[in-house]
Amino acid sequence: MAIRFIIDNKLREERQTVAEIIELTKKQSYSSKEAVHLTRFIEACFSIVEEKQTSVVRQQRKREIQRLMEDRKRQRKEEEKVRKKELEEEAPNPESELPELEAPAPLEAPLHQASFLEEEISSEDIPLPHPDHREYILKLYGAPVGIVVDKNDQGAFVYHVVEPRVDPNIIAKAKSLYGRELEKDNSLFDNITFMAKVAEKAARKARQSFSPLLVPNVRYYLERDILGAKKFDTFLYDEKVKAIICDGAGKLIKLEYADLGLMESNVMIESNEEINQLFKRIAAATGKTLDTNHPILDVTFQGLRFEGIMGIGGENSRLTIRRLEL
Repeated sequence: MAIRFIIDNKLREERQTVAEIIELTKKQSYSSKEAVHLTRFIEACFSIVEEKQTSVVRQQRKREIQRLMEDRKRQRKEEEKVRKKELEEEAPNPESELPELEAPAPLEAPLHQASFLEEEISSEDIPLPHPDHREYILKLYGAPVGIVVDKNDQGAFVYHVVEPRVDPNIIAKAKSLYGRELEKDNSLFDNITFMAKVAEKAARKARQSFSPLLVPNVRYYLERDILGAKKFDTFLYDEKVKAIICDGAGKLIKLEYADLGLMESNVMIESNEEINQLFKRIAAATGKTLDTNHPILDVTFQGLRFEGIMGIGGENSRLTIRRLEL
């Protein structure tokens, strides 16, 4: 009985401690809409989400990787067709047999297939078949975002971002219908019922079919674009990215990546306004003045160095973000 008594007290103390922690971590109301936006922005951009992989996430991850493998396989087939056509054109005699084609190199599985059968998938990078190829998943706004770093045909590394696939018309309709409401009350992003309503109505307005799988993907783009740093978010989440170099709208963003150096990404900013929105958020968060009379930004914030200039008179806005070493 004495042992039972000690255990009961210990459990009671542990439960009380957990209850106190939960109470302390409950979201509190903020003084203004600007404070709410800044808090969500900091949380979204500069916090690395670490959470246990669920079976749903594992299945989403598997589908994304399989899609990448299928895209590569199709690319190999297209290259083989082009090669065969070239050989046919170069043949001196149309009656003669075509030279025997070399068998294409077997498609290397980018991830060990056995890893998907394990009970748990580590959040660390999965072992890859060769050192010049990286694949991993980041978790942004409750959705998986795939990262693939590989060499192109010229032998240069390229950083590929694989975001959730959603018809752009659905996102546009969701923003027009609920954008202001979500901006005014950020807690709605965490309301599953409300977000399901947003996704379903937006899909119907865009004349697209609705599926429950659409909900987290719609939330990803809405939260990324309304409260986050839009296309910059993925780079800010990825700690392997040491610097982000944006030379303006219509140009691919360049990155300095951990041990591989400078490389291009597959992400392009479409307008100066998208860059300027991030400028304004950082300026507001650091108390800096940023306008046409003071277009230069040079601040250190949350372990990052922001250096840039807002475009004036049709010039491109430029921005470089460097992760400071601790």
